[in-house]
Amino acid sequence: MDELLFAANSDEIEEERLPWKVLIVDDEKDIHSITTLALGGFKFDGRPLSFLHAYSGKQAQEILTKHPDIAMMFLDVVMETEDAGLNVVLFCRESIKNNLVRIILRTGEPGSAPQMTVMQQYDINDYKNKTEITSDKLRSVIVSSLRSYQELLKLSSIHHSLSNILQFNQVLLQLTNRRDFLSHLLSELNHLLPLSNMLDNSEVKVTLVKRTLKYFEPLNVVPKLSIDEQWINSLNSYIDQVHFNNLYNNTDVLLYLYCCQTGEEVYLVLKYQNPISGDEQLLLESLAYNMVIACNNVWLNESLSEMNDELESKVIDRTKELSIANQKAEQANVAKSQFLANMSHEIRTPMNAILGFTQIISHSDNLSAEHRVNLDKIKKAGEHLLDIINDVLEISKIEAGAMLLKPSIFDLIALCEEITQMLQLKCEQKGLLFQFDNQLSSRYIVNSDQGKLKQILINLIGNSVKFTERGRIVLRLSRVDNAILFEIEDSGLGIAEEELTSLFSNFSQGKAGHEKGGTGLGLAISAKQVELLGGKLEVWSKLSVGSKFYFQLQFERANDVEFASKKELRKISLRPQCNFMALIVDDNKDNRDVLAGLLQSCNIEYQFACNGQEALQALQSGCHFDIAFIDLLMPVMRGDELIIHIRNSQDFSQLKCIAISAFSLSHEIQSFLDLGFDQFIAKPYLFSDIFQSIVTMFPDLFDVEYQSPVIEEEINESAPVIFTLSTDLEHQIIQAADMNRLSFVRTLINDNALNHPANAAGADYLLKFIDNYDMEGLLAALEEIKDVN
Repeated sequence: MDELLFAANSDEIEEERLPWKVLIVDDEKDIHSITTLALGGFKFDGRPLSFLHAYSGKQAQEILTKHPDIAMMFLDVVMETEDAGLNVVLFCRESIKNNLVRIILRTGEPGSAPQMTVMQQYDINDYKNKTEITSDKLRSVIVSSLRSYQELLKLSSIHHSLSNILQFNQVLLQLTNRRDFLSHLLSELNHLLPLSNMLDNSEVKVTLVKRTLKYFEPLNVVPKLSIDEQWINSLNSYIDQVHFNNLYNNTDVLLYLYCCQTGEEVYLVLKYQNPISGDEQLLLESLAYNMVIACNNVWLNESLSEMNDELESKVIDRTKELSIANQKAEQANVAKSQFLANMSHEIRTPMNAILGFTQIISHSDNLSAEHRVNLDKIKKAGEHLLDIINDVLEISKIEAGAMLLKPSIFDLIALCEEITQMLQLKCEQKGLLFQFDNQLSSRYIVNSDQGKLKQILINLIGNSVKFTERGRIVLRLSRVDNAILFEIEDSGLGIAEEELTSLFSNFSQGKAGHEKGGTGLGLAISAKQVELLGGKLEVWSKLSVGSKFYFQLQFERANDVEFASKKELRKISLRPQCNFMALIVDDNKDNRDVLAGLLQSCNIEYQFACNGQEALQALQSGCHFDIAFIDLLMPVMRGDELIIHIRNSQDFSQLKCIAISAFSLSHEIQSFLDLGFDQFIAKPYLFSDIFQSIVTMFPDLFDVEYQSPVIEEEINESAPVIFTLSTDLEHQIIQAADMNRLSFVRTLINDNALNHPANAAGADYLLKFIDNYDMEGLLAALEEIKDVN
């Protein structure tokens, strides 16, 4: 293969721009000579021609592969084969994907390659017959082909540059911090510029500067980047021409990037070797636009990252604060629970002695009727105090999720009548009519939690009394299918519609509730208790008309025989010829004496131990014990520690152990049973609890005696109440009642009844108010008695 450069001498070439490459493909050497001779000295757009020669299709393919920048090609068809030239076209367009080179097909045998057929089937740009081409026609073909090539080359260059800009911008958008962004910008632009590098591949210098008020100064973001101080200083002549904008001046370019927090503008500075073309400027505008977007994206990411770091720091601080607050709350909760447990223990321990000795004395056969009545009052007062303690501990049960049902057999109608009698007087004092509308039978025996149902009804009726100033209150019982419908209806203030949705929430109170006072827990607790019983508490209300609270419950029915069988054990006695030994373990002497007196009355032998260590020694002494009553909180060794020793010993595996303690939070009892106790009895206990425990565990050793029902004499409320008192005594009672001195009021009334036997019935009537801690009712009753007398 021969290659011939036909243009100007080498010295001139160095001064001129690069030539256009023209490939002549023909198997006739004369065609090569004629073509180069005809085009000798020809220039297009100031650039000469450089000729490449191929004498076969194969040589043409090799040259096309080696020189992808060939501008045009004169191609013969028939060479080593009849279609050699056409195969070169296919190789150029399809194999090496060169769609820029302009192909002029020249043939001396048109019949072998008809013009229309070739033009339609092959990607050629012109078709010429060798015999028709003159020098002028040849130059005309050269001009049109090179012009077409030049336009295609420009379009391809722009497309290539835009593609590079897009890829460059995608990389920039993935960067997340400023230093990496600027470093990548400087390093990659050296390879990217000039953007139209298919036409110009000269080197472009790149740097960053920031604009102050008077001059530019380098922005040192890459430590190893060399700074041309002279070049930077030369830019100061443009200081007044740039302000958040781009500048193009011959070979100098300034592209705006961003503004610092200090207000200084940062520019990307480019130094071209040749003056930039219009196309290069347009491409730089596109590049600058994309760089500003990418730059803003990085800055935004940095800001978000800083905000996230700050927020994360705040979250960590808040989490620590919440953790500390939570620990304090847990400590406070533990302290509260400990307080409740300690309060329960401290009150129950002396109460156990009081009620215990009261029960011992009441079993005496030679006790006078008056003393028996007084003992019964002491017992009831103690039991009432115990109920108050249990109500306080109910809070702990609810918080621990341990509020459980305690079913028992009772008469539903009798319960409602008892509640009616309890609240009747309060209604009368406010001038309200209270009705119990019983649409069931006179007796309705059920098996359910009587205590919770009683608490629900008292709470709901008490609310009606509280918020009703005139009219009536009705407690209605009726049957709906297999359920009993409870309705508490009043003619009170009513509840606003917007307050109904949150009425059963904890600490929720309506407007009337805030005015009347209260904690806002009553309805919430009642709703939970109704739900526990299997129902749902609902309400209807209208302002100035009244309210109705209602719920349905399905009860397990019980018969009269089961109800009558509810007897309280009065006494048990060890059968003759039987031996039974009990171990009493308690550090409190009064408690030991109470239980000892109880066991002695049953002919049971016993032995004392003041703590767990003494109890363990007694068990190991060889003495046989059938049952052990063990307090939990004792010095030296606690009861919960003692039971572990007992259950770990094979010698005491048959010993029945009863935990007797003032620690009686219901959700804690199971933990004591899990330790190994057979039963838990809370202080203060009823003797019947001890009797029942012994008889259940040892049914063949004891005879039992049940308590006969006590029928209380009803007071004829229709008869006038007689209670005469002096003016001085009346003032004393009123003053003591105002100060809630219940014991002193009780003493004054009892002393008056002793001195004036005719006042006994009136005294009993007044003492009912003291038993219910109703000082307002007591004062109102005194006024009624004065009016009657």
